[in-house]
Amino acid sequence: MVLPLLFPALVSAQLVLVADNSVPKLNVEPGCRAAADTGVGPGRNANACQEDEYKARDQLAKDWTSFPASDRDRCMRLAALGGQPSYVELLTCLEMARDVAKDAKAEQDQNAGLPGVGSASTPARSRKMK
Repeated sequence: MVLPLLFPALVSAQLVLVADNSVPKLNVEPGCRAAADTGVGPGRNANACQEDEYKARDQLAKDWTSFPASDRDRCMRLAALGGQPSYVELLTCLEMARDVAKDAKAEQDQNAGLPGVGSASTPARSRKMK
């Protein structure tokens, strides 16, 4: 019974969510040590991993407020899964969400002028067949 209550505490111990519009502070060192220990890639060590993480953090600092708050919240939760948060994963999630939204908007704009596409005048498909 205590285990379900401990999990959120353990996860939150690895990251600090900031209520304002600044990039959250993540402890990426345990994740980089674990990645280096498993030999994720040739020539990859904890220092190289941390360098990538801090580059991602710097990029996030530049772009943070351009991402919708709902995406920031969702991506923060995803980036912290497994208890080892990552700026690289957070940035990737936010960029993917932005790109999907941009593609959806472009498709919507492209279809806006087409009769019957995305409008109430959609042909008989929605009508009952006799």
